[in-house]
Amino acid sequence: MKKVISVFLMMMILSGLTACGQKNNGSGGETEAAPETTVESTAEASADTASGTTTETAAETDSEMSQTAESIPTAAPQGSTAEVPAAQNVLPEEEQRRILEENRSLWTFDEGEYSPDWYYTFTDLDHNGLLEVLSASTQGSGIFTYAHFYEVLPDGSGIRNLYHADVEIQVPDDWPEIILETIPCYYDKASDRYYYICTNSTRDGAAHAVSRIAALCLKDGAAEWEYLASMETQVTEDGKQESWLDSSGNPITEEDYNKTADSRFAGMEQSELKLDWISGTSQ
Repeated sequence: MKKVISVFLMMMILSGLTACGQKNNGSGGETEAAPETTVESTAEASADTASGTTTETAAETDSEMSQTAESIPTAAPQGSTAEVPAAQNVLPEEEQRRILEENRSLWTFDEGEYSPDWYYTFTDLDHNGLLEVLSASTQGSGIFTYAHFYEVLPDGSGIRNLYHADVEIQVPDDWPEIILETIPCYYDKASDRYYYICTNSTRDGAAHAVSRIAALCLKDGAAEWEYLASMETQVTEDGKQESWLDSSGNPITEEDYNKTADSRFAGMEQSELKLDWISGTSQ
């Protein structure tokens, strides 16, 4: 009987040990599988993180490129009033002077033409970067001024006539007295035009004289004179009589006459043109 009980107890002990062993083996399997799950999760997380970083970096790069593109200055479109740098293909001033001198026969005064006393100057009245030569001769008791006015062509191939290029001139025109060291200037920014103020005085004898205020404007290759007002002086037995007229021939006061330019070009920028005249007679 004792032997039977002993055997039964041994069988129970062995059965319990077997169950414990199977339980431990199951736990071990789960523990060994955990690292595989962890590695797989980590890889997925890393991939997601890398993907997120790449997307954000690309977005930031696109944003930076867009901002950079917006910051790059562009040339103003045609017709725009925006200020843009001056053209870089304009010939140097020294080269332009050489071209004008090479065509000297077009703007000089011959000894038998009007008067041997004449002067010339180089300038840029319309500020387009192309040099002009203005030659003039004022003479006689009638105070007549004759002039030639030429500009260098943009491609440097020659020069062009800026005054009355579209009409046939039979006799020389009487220009205002242009041989001056300084000339008042008014600049109209809206139309990009410069107006230079001179006086055209003529006499037809000792008893009668007329002075007219004129504005010279050079634009698009053409020089134009605009007469603003006039003053007439007449000497009679009763003494000297003066009268003033506006551009339409209406009577005005002497004060209005003297303020003609300021009134006509009110609100425009004022400056002074300085000219260096060279005697052509001695050359």
